[in-house]
Amino acid sequence: MYPTIASGGFRSSLRAIREVTTQEGRPLTRYPLAVEQVFAPEPIYLLAAAMQDVVREGTAQSMKNFLPAETGVAGKTGTTDDQRDAWFAGFTGDRLGVVWLGYDDNRAARLSGAAAALPIWGDMISALVPEPLALAKPERVELVWIDPQSGLRGGTTCPGATEVPFVQGSAPRERAPCSGAMDAAVEVVEKSVERAKNWLDRLFGR
Repeated sequence: MYPTIASGGFRSSLRAIREVTTQEGRPLTRYPLAVEQVFAPEPIYLLAAAMQDVVREGTAQSMKNFLPAETGVAGKTGTTDDQRDAWFAGFTGDRLGVVWLGYDDNRAARLSGAAAALPIWGDMISALVPEPLALAKPERVELVWIDPQSGLRGGTTCPGATEVPFVQGSAPRERAPCSGAMDAAVEVVEKSVERAKNWLDRLFGR
């Protein structure tokens, strides 16, 4: 699952052996990779961006103790019921790993993903000197300022407003009260531009 997310929606079977060679290095047998696109890039981008937020300001914030923020790690902590299992799955620009901690007889380990699995992952990946993760934003994804209090469109006057990625057309249209008159004027302009675009599309039959 995670390699598919990290590769932008492309899936390939995991292999432990890439090829078999002679002592001189001559290939005897190769096991080529078959790659297929199984998810559209837009939802995968939103998911990976959300996983970066988990590390930046969510349950995996302690990753900063192992890797600099510029690495842009995308990750997910996990703790099962009764703390039986602890997980951390994450990836950088060139590394991906999943760490699980638990007992094979299913008794509770009393560990959380953030407190137990994450440090192992961070220590392991930092030793590999990973490349930063820079997500390539698809054309149909737009960044919209959102007011965290209301979940509506925000602006620079909204405390804690942040840019959130949306597939075009899926972002909230209503503006938060804190967005102010200036942002309301921007909304009027945006609607005018959208109406003009729709008129041109109808005119030219697109």
